[in-house]
Amino acid sequence: MTPRSSLSHLANGSYELSIYGFFPHPHWMVFLFSGLADSKVSVLSGKAIQDSTRRWDATFRLDFKHSDATPEYMDYVALAQTKSLLSGTGMPKLTAFRLARKRDEGIEVHLEGPDQVGFLGKLLSQASLLALFPVEMEVNTVSSHIQDRIVFRGFGGLAPDAHADVALKNLLNNLVEAR
Repeated sequence: MTPRSSLSHLANGSYELSIYGFFPHPHWMVFLFSGLADSKVSVLSGKAIQDSTRRWDATFRLDFKHSDATPEYMDYVALAQTKSLLSGTGMPKLTAFRLARKRDEGIEVHLEGPDQVGFLGKLLSQASLLALFPVEMEVNTVSSHIQDRIVFRGFGGLAPDAHADVALKNLLNNLVEAR
């Protein structure tokens, strides 16, 4: 199924973006989040999950208050399919993380840190260099503090090898120490 999106304006001034479908490459979230960050759009919360047929069902609440972009005129599917420059410089910062293997052998990561525009795009880009790609995600921003959960798998949805845990832990440790 070709990806599609819909956008709803919420009473509090934010927008809810829903995206559903199959993306032919594993970097669509990196592209989407980086493109949003380039437009100064913040991802406040959301959930995304890939089903057994590798189709995505995702909903994100977006904040456009610092953006000049017109929410209704953005093509979110095209954004998710187009490589973007990562917004800003430097790596994202974390205050804490937890990493564990799930029963299905995916790597589940819980992240905490200060809210940063571009955080998700930068983090997912770095994880992809380790051949780790999200298959499930919960994003929450509470009082300018992120509390995210991401489940990673390898290429084609395969379970990452044991070296992936160590590499991901090292990456995340460097993000905590980067403060």
